[in-house]
Amino acid sequence: MASNVKTRKQSNGVDMVSAAIEGVLKSVDFQNLLRNNIEAVLRDMLSPIKRQIEENQGYIHDLENSVAALSKDNEHLQREITTLKDANRNIKRDINDAEQYSRRNCLRISGVTEKPNESKDQIVFDLASSWLQVNLTPSDIDRSHRIGKPDPSKTRSIIVKFSTYRARNAFIKERRELKGSQIVIREDLTKLNQDLLSLTKAHSSVKSAWTIDGNITALINKDGVEYRKRIRGSRALRQAREGFLFYFLHIVRDLFKIDSISNLPRLTLSSVYRGFKCFNMSTLLQFSLACLLSFFVSSDKVPSQNTIPSYFFNKQPTYPRDCKEARDLCHTQSTSGVILIKPDGYHEPFEVYCENDVESGDWTIIQRRHDGFVTFQRSWMEFKLGFGFLYQDFWIGNEKLSFLTNQNKYKLRIDFYFSNGSSFYASHNLFRVSDELGNYALTIVGLYNGTASFPVCQANKEFRACACETSCATPQVCSTTCAGGETCICPEGFYINGNNCVLPHECGCFIGGHVIEEGAVYTSPDCSQNCSCTDGQLICDEAESGESFCEMPVDCLDVYERGNQENGLYDIKPRTWDGAPFQVYCNMTDGGGWTVFQRRVDGSVYFHLFWDDYKNGFGSLDYEFWLGNEKIFSLTNQKHYTLRIDFVNVNGDPYYAKYDLFRINDEIDNYRLTVGNYSEGDAGPSLTSQHNNQQFSTRDRDNDIRNIHLAGFFDRGGWWFGYYVHCDLNGDYNEGQISWHHLPGDHLNIKYTEMKIRPVSA
Repeated sequence: MASNVKTRKQSNGVDMVSAAIEGVLKSVDFQNLLRNNIEAVLRDMLSPIKRQIEENQGYIHDLENSVAALSKDNEHLQREITTLKDANRNIKRDINDAEQYSRRNCLRISGVTEKPNESKDQIVFDLASSWLQVNLTPSDIDRSHRIGKPDPSKTRSIIVKFSTYRARNAFIKERRELKGSQIVIREDLTKLNQDLLSLTKAHSSVKSAWTIDGNITALINKDGVEYRKRIRGSRALRQAREGFLFYFLHIVRDLFKIDSISNLPRLTLSSVYRGFKCFNMSTLLQFSLACLLSFFVSSDKVPSQNTIPSYFFNKQPTYPRDCKEARDLCHTQSTSGVILIKPDGYHEPFEVYCENDVESGDWTIIQRRHDGFVTFQRSWMEFKLGFGFLYQDFWIGNEKLSFLTNQNKYKLRIDFYFSNGSSFYASHNLFRVSDELGNYALTIVGLYNGTASFPVCQANKEFRACACETSCATPQVCSTTCAGGETCICPEGFYINGNNCVLPHECGCFIGGHVIEEGAVYTSPDCSQNCSCTDGQLICDEAESGESFCEMPVDCLDVYERGNQENGLYDIKPRTWDGAPFQVYCNMTDGGGWTVFQRRVDGSVYFHLFWDDYKNGFGSLDYEFWLGNEKIFSLTNQKHYTLRIDFVNVNGDPYYAKYDLFRINDEIDNYRLTVGNYSEGDAGPSLTSQHNNQQFSTRDRDNDIRNIHLAGFFDRGGWWFGYYVHCDLNGDYNEGQISWHHLPGDHLNIKYTEMKIRPVSA
């Protein structure tokens, strides 16, 4: 009995312990303690993994950016290659055109048997008189010779250069008289044009090909359609089968349900051909379609398959040489307007405006100024080729003008109209312009005739609306001496000196881009000269070496405290700067005296530049720029400076950030950044943690602490890069690389930045 009691007591003790343990395990405090311990262990285990994941994500993001940047660079290079190829092709074509133009008076004669001691000039004279019935004089031939070395097995061709294009043209026009003989007369083509002509003739879609003034023209046949196409390269030959006329005719075919283009009617009236010469392309197409419509309205059946295609596409047009010849050919075309002409020797027809309402008409307009809609401040090439609109302001082009005025004798008429409604004219009975080799010199101006009374201004003055003028005596005052209307006054940029108009530097006291008034004193911007104007003479004293006539401001606060409180450009010379004074942009807001050293506005200035660019500075101080690390170093090491950065996002919302200290070291330390505490603003402290104490890096000099060269690998521009990029205000403007990590909203969505410094004591 005693033993059983003991066992029961032990069992009760175990149960009590188990119950106690179970109670502890189920208690809220124990469960909270256990949970906290497990979470702490997991945090310790997962924290480095999380950091590694974040670093890997940043690395992946950087690699994605690098791939995008490389892809962009590749696309840019491909575009550059394409552009260079196009430019190279255009240069080759221009060289070929120039060489062909130099041969414009030359012809090649083949099939003439060689004889000892022959005279090539006499061979040409004999051909002209006996075969071609063309009258030539010795002065018509410049020179002639056989091509290549003598070869008994073949007859060499003769190259003849005529003195004038007219003589050459008369000779080649009669070459049909040689048909049936072994003698052939051709134009003297360049090697490139010879090869292109052979290639054109060998093309399956080309029925025939020929040259006119070195220009290759092909008769293209496609599905029964024949049309002409000027060939300037193998690309043009490929495109010829898809030309405008081909599509025009197919539209007509589809419109009238014709089975074949060859079923189109043949239009043979001479008036049709006359219309081809005398109207522009728009009129021609309207006329062509009208003829086709009239045919289908009046016919009850379509012509047979044997009908020859339209006359327009078989007859080679000839064009009038000027407006007088146009009216002679097109006797019904008596109104003023635009027509096509082709002067002798010019490579293609072009449009001109013909004036038939002045005197007896026939005037070819070469220039018009009407309302200033078209600017005339243009390059040599633009004046060579022409610009503007024939019905408004325009210049016909010096090249066209040269060909026009050298094919015949021309007179010149100039009409003038004033704002008050009055007008006058001037004319000369001879007018001619040389070619580009002579710089389009005005070689002949004949006798004057015109309205008897029109205003004549003295030298250097021009007739225009009354306006104030500046004089050498009072250069700072613009005074009006006329009573209104139009009169003779000095052109803009000229000063009155007595009764003449002179440039500012021709005035007696002119220095530093300014004219000094009599008795006034002038100190040069670098304070090295002190000058005065006495009796119209400039008298200057030079400062001794190391001395100065004035003490230059050391920063924009110094400028501000001297009374200059407007935003703008000012000359300063920091105390530690050894060079000449330099300009800075001073921002006089927020208490004034801020020296601006960086600004981004619209991406017009490229910031992905090299070390020396950032060292010396670049851009425009009143727009986008970087002042230069050398100047920033000299500025920030003469005093303690605070930094202010202003931002504007794409929505126009402004933000700013201020730091209580900003300084950079010299080039030996790679312009290392020292930035203080974030002191004020709503943009956030993105410059402090990752960028403070970092050296400056550019695309060609890597000083950041990461393995990836951020400035060189990406389009980030020069900056103080840390392990992470929390800000970069010099990145690619158009690729979202301008960043400020703490900026509210999208930290990459920045449109405008401006960085500026001011002494801490201000």
